[in-house]
Amino acid sequence: MNVIATYLAVCGGAAAGAQVARGAVRGAARLARGDAKGALAEAAGGLAAPVASAARQLAGLAEDVRRSAAALNPRRGSAESATATAGPSGPPRRRRSPAAAASSAA
Repeated sequence: MNVIATYLAVCGGAAAGAQVARGAVRGAARLARGDAKGALAEAAGGLAAPVASAARQLAGLAEDVRRSAAALNPRRGSAESATATAGPSGPPRRRRSPAAAASSAA
């Protein structure tokens, strides 16, 4: 277990560090062009990037857990799984051709 925790800490730290460093580099480039406000915004964005990335990953995890729980539920699994993959509004609707729309309007 200690190896896995070390792996996660090293990889997570490297990824977060790279995101912060990218923001610092972009900020330095803007500062070199004379855009102090833009430089500050880039640096702040770099600092916020690991938090936003973690939030996206946690939201994805929550969605995976929800879908898995719905699939495992014997009473509602098949119906919920079908709607989860089809999207919030169900299957995509077919568009009417412009010729059909013109003939029905006339």
